[in-house]
Amino acid sequence: MKTLALILVVAGTAVWAVQDKTSQEITAVKSAEIQWTHPDGAPEGMMAFHVSGDAKQGPIVDFIKFPAGTKVPMHFHSANHTVTVLSGTLTIGTTGTPETGKGMEIEAGGYYKIPAKTPHWTAALTKETVIA
Repeated sequence: MKTLALILVVAGTAVWAVQDKTSQEITAVKSAEIQWTHPDGAPEGMMAFHVSGDAKQGPIVDFIKFPAGTKVPMHFHSANHTVTVLSGTLTIGTTGTPETGKGMEIEAGGYYKIPAKTPHWTAALTKETVIA
């Protein structure tokens, strides 16, 4: 039992040492320095900023800005998504359309999780909305 405990301590220290070496740099970006771009195929005025990750390899983090009145029709994503509303109010629905307004409103500070390949629509109906 003491040998197992020693192995776990050594293994844990090795993992911590590897993690420590890879996390020596801090990336900080001021809001004025974010370089927003219009994603191909996105509704007019919608802007995005890619923070990290590769969608083909695993999780990603993107900021997406929806001008007031933006409606994104039914679509799906190939990976699970967890989305946080940073400002404004995002409406999301899995039936109907953004025009019917029968979705769930998520205000700033709230979030939603959606499984891969789940059809859904989103809309920023009344004010500019930013999500991550």
